[in-house]
Amino acid sequence: MARLEPEKRTNAYRTKTGLGFILLGIILSPIPTAALYGGLSLIGGVVLVFLGRRAFGAKHQRYALWSFVLIIGGVVSELAGSFVLGLMFALSLSNGVDPASALSSFFLTLNLMLIVIDAILTLGLVFLTYDLQNSTGRTILWAAYFLGILMNMILAVVIFSQVQAVSAEVVSQVGTARDAVGLITYMFAPWRLLQLIPAIFYAIAYYKTRSSVEKRVVLESGSAMH
Repeated sequence: MARLEPEKRTNAYRTKTGLGFILLGIILSPIPTAALYGGLSLIGGVVLVFLGRRAFGAKHQRYALWSFVLIIGGVVSELAGSFVLGLMFALSLSNGVDPASALSSFFLTLNLMLIVIDAILTLGLVFLTYDLQNSTGRTILWAAYFLGILMNMILAVVIFSQVQAVSAEVVSQVGTARDAVGLITYMFAPWRLLQLIPAIFYAIAYYKTRSSVEKRVVLESGSAMH
């Protein structure tokens, strides 16, 4: 790193630090009790990789830009969609809809929305370091992506088959809509641990990239000089 000009050294440091935050976020996000911290770490890491993209070639810069848009756009869509569905859930309750039916419909719709957005968001994780990966790393990234889709499909089937019965049970145990949403989320939370499987693959690919950042920057600098 000492051989690099200051700007490239700074961008390489941002990229390496960002990849470290992403690694942490990838591991923490599937764990229900740590998902918030994982999400914040992931977003922070993506921002740092985006800011450090100029240490590498034009192709990586394009991938980093597209990935940044996909990931940040996905997060914003999740927050906005969850807010809108929450309002619709509250309105349905105020209009006298059966609480168990309203909860069942809200929870199923919310999770289907999150699954669709997740498929777009994680595509950003595939391409964020795509140009920095060798052929093995790219294969690992695609394996992680499709494993993530498979795990989400399993989760969708489980929720679809059990949500009505679980909603009725939850409504009989709690007194407020907020408590009902919290309890049903908790009851399905163990199934979200399935996402640890693709997370391991993402972590391997990102670790490989992080460990070779300096070497790649030196190679990029050498190519630019010739």
